[in-house]
Amino acid sequence: MTKDPIFHQTAYAALTATVVFRSMWVMESQLRPVLRARDPEKASKLLSTMWTMVATGLIVFLGGFLIWNLDNVFCSQARQLRHVVGLPWAILLEGHAWWHLMTGLGKTEQLPVLG
Repeated sequence: MTKDPIFHQTAYAALTATVVFRSMWVMESQLRPVLRARDPEKASKLLSTMWTMVATGLIVFLGGFLIWNLDNVFCSQARQLRHVVGLPWAILLEGHAWWHLMTGLGKTEQLPVLG
């Protein structure tokens, strides 16, 4: 209905934050007690690995967000630089593409937490 990019970005951020925080809550409130009851030693190692995956996913995701915002702020300079560099290397300077790749990868790192 609306073509306002701020609305789209805010809605996307809210949905993503909801999924991430809900996943963390599920991991701590539901998964941790079950795993500790089964095998406390394995639970500690598994949960440590899962938190590492969450942190890695968030870092990659937020890195993509940072790159995309830098691309938005310095759009004209990035376009000039891509023109100077030329293909195929100019592809590496496409901030919006990095945003999509890194958010996809960041979410993939967090998927095991959702279960």
